[in-house]
Amino acid sequence: MDKALDEIREKWLTLQGLKKIGFSILALWFLYGLIVFLPFWNMESKGQFGDMYGALNSLFSGLAFAGVIITILLQSKELGLQREELKAQREEMKRFADAQEKSEMALTKQAQSMEVAAKLNVLSAQIQVQSAKAHNGRYGPGTAVEINRLVEEAKRLTLPDTKDN
Repeated sequence: MDKALDEIREKWLTLQGLKKIGFSILALWFLYGLIVFLPFWNMESKGQFGDMYGALNSLFSGLAFAGVIITILLQSKELGLQREELKAQREEMKRFADAQEKSEMALTKQAQSMEVAAKLNVLSAQIQVQSAKAHNGRYGPGTAVEINRLVEEAKRLTLPDTKDN
């Protein structure tokens, strides 16, 4: 059924096809009107023939109805295509949201890594200060303890937490 409709659409719903249909209708209407004025008919026959225009009116009504049906079929097809496009768009939006979420997670992890690196830099500087004090002979009783505390703090930041296991 769809193949037949597509064939009809391709053949008749082009500008050239619509021109042919319109010209044919106008030609039939014109020829039908010319018959009324044939000289060999009397007025009574012409009146009866004019009454037959009712049949032509029903022809035009039928053609208009066929046009409405064709329009509905075309709109139905377009709505189907729109549904498919919306479905594809929803899938694309879902992929985009997933990618955005992954990017957010990566940025959070990067920020955490940068925070740990900054803390390690601070600890490294503090260890260097304590080492310099010890090297310059200003080694006090708390210097070794402070260096050990700083080293333990650095280990805690860099090694995975094993308390949960």
